[in-house]
Amino acid sequence: MKQNRTFLVAGVLLALAITTSIVLTGSSNSNSSKTNLTKCETAVKGPLYPDCYVLYYKSEVKEKGFKTALNDFTAYTRKTNDIEGACHLIAHKLGETLWKDYLANVEKIDPTVCSYGVIHGAFIQAAKYLTPTKFSETLVGACDISPDPAICVHGFGHALAEAKVTPTQANDSCQAINSHYIDKDFYIFVPAACSEGYQMGLADHAEYLLDKDLGIMYESCKAFNELMFNGCAKAAVMTYSRYQPNDLARDLKLKEMINFCKANMFENCNRGIGRGLNEAFPPYLVSIKKQAEMMEKYCSQTDEVKQCIDGLLGQRIFATNYGYKEAKLLCEDTTKLKSLCREALGGIPSTSPNKKSSIVTIV
Repeated sequence: MKQNRTFLVAGVLLALAITTSIVLTGSSNSNSSKTNLTKCETAVKGPLYPDCYVLYYKSEVKEKGFKTALNDFTAYTRKTNDIEGACHLIAHKLGETLWKDYLANVEKIDPTVCSYGVIHGAFIQAAKYLTPTKFSETLVGACDISPDPAICVHGFGHALAEAKVTPTQANDSCQAINSHYIDKDFYIFVPAACSEGYQMGLADHAEYLLDKDLGIMYESCKAFNELMFNGCAKAAVMTYSRYQPNDLARDLKLKEMINFCKANMFENCNRGIGRGLNEAFPPYLVSIKKQAEMMEKYCSQTDEVKQCIDGLLGQRIFATNYGYKEAKLLCEDTTKLKSLCREALGGIPSTSPNKKSSIVTIV
């Protein structure tokens, strides 16, 4: 009897030990997850800053599955709104990782997260594995669910660049998706979105820019028909300042862009310079004050100052998951151009287009 009691006590103690171990392990895992996300939030801003969030949510995909991870990411971006100016970039990389699951569930997913970053990334990765024809057929209606299809179509253009098609082939594919929306009221915004995405997608790779001057990039845009040419040309100007090692190199590129627009004036050329400033001095690398200084320095040298300011503000707001509040602070940090900055900002909607979507979670 005594021996039985000994076994019973030992059994209870063992059960308690196992239970405690499980609880502590679960607590440790939970705390580890929270710690990882906290590390991302408090990380020093730099070129690798977005990668912390990408790694965090990739690990969550493995632990909790695609739907939970994407819903958690959506909720987090809604809550934080910005992720310090890197939201769109982070979402791009997540979309590239999750592309198969994403496209299989495309009719159930809110596409607006981080200014359409996830769907853009999914398009990009799909283009690497599908033939151009299959790609167009599969994705031509993927933006139908979007409250703003033109921004969604922009990702289609990005993907065409990743598929390494020629500008002429890109023109044909953009025509296919454009024709899908030709009877819609918003069609006027669609054609330039696809060609702009294509040129930006090319410039996502530093090696593409190594042997290109702005004139060559501009000439390649002439493969697009009239409606799409402007989007491509604006993106060429915008992306020309990327991947510069220091302020002197950026200064030379930006001055070249300004002179180019003076000699080759086309609609939105100076808006491309403003957007390029946001690329050269991205929000997750520089302070609002620094970006305001750069806007004032370079936009004041253009032929259309307000258009340049509008380009920077619009790109900042788009790329930062609608950081309108920060754009407003940027205007307040300017001096000579403050009134023009406020005027340009007044023409941009102050509420996020993300709120237009009624789809929040994957069911």
